[in-house]
Amino acid sequence: MDRRSLTLLMLAAAPGKFYSPVQIQKSMFLLDRQMPRVFDTTSRYVFRPYDYGPFDSDVYREIEILALDGLAEINIDPARAMKMYGASERGCIVAADFRRRLTLNQIEFIRKVSDFVRNLSFSDLVSAIYEAYPDTRMNSIFVDRRTGAGL
Repeated sequence: MDRRSLTLLMLAAAPGKFYSPVQIQKSMFLLDRQMPRVFDTTSRYVFRPYDYGPFDSDVYREIEILALDGLAEINIDPARAMKMYGASERGCIVAADFRRRLTLNQIEFIRKVSDFVRNLSFSDLVSAIYEAYPDTRMNSIFVDRRTGAGL
């Protein structure tokens, strides 16, 4: 499946909810690392170690295209002055059709990743990614408040 469809599936895994930038980046990273075969071979994201772990700006570009097509919503959270990303009502309907192409295990994994990233604080999410994937810590400016560890 192409990455745009998989990104929509991730957004639609939490209908009516929105992902922060770090949440959508880390959810797509986990999907890429844990279920690489679900991606078309030519459409995987290329995550690179960045300030707060694995990052690919193409994740945002795909969501912007989804939003132009009426499948995603991009809102500004005024309290945090950041973009928030979610599936539109129409996007959830389209995602349901995409879901039919996946196995039950793949669908459940996407739901679990969605729940995981949305239920952790920024700091805990970045720390969890670094703990599981230490190779993504290179270039980090993040300091783990629990351990004081940073680069």
